[in-house]
Amino acid sequence: MKQGTTSAERAALVSRLTPEEHEIYLWLRQCFSIAWIAETLEMEKRLVKVLAKQVFKTLNVINQWELVRYYASLNRSKPPAPAIQIEELACTLAFYPEYRREAAPWT
Repeated sequence: MKQGTTSAERAALVSRLTPEEHEIYLWLRQCFSIAWIAETLEMEKRLVKVLAKQVFKTLNVINQWELVRYYASLNRSKPPAPAIQIEELACTLAFYPEYRREAAPWT
């Protein structure tokens, strides 16, 4: 990426991303690893790698470090937190008591 690129030019590049690439871009921009993103979004790791490479190519950066350097301050919106169902949490705490911090009210 050229040093003199303005934030408007960077925003224009980000607007070219597909919805899938944009979601990966948001996570990469916050320094999350490919493996973590794949697990969180319940996607194949290989697919996330391919999407990340497409993001790097579209944004004219070489790697995640450059992406964070040039795009971290652009549109400071966070990706949505992964949804966890209360039933899943209750089951996890019921079957794995070592995850409990204190007694759960439903046990």
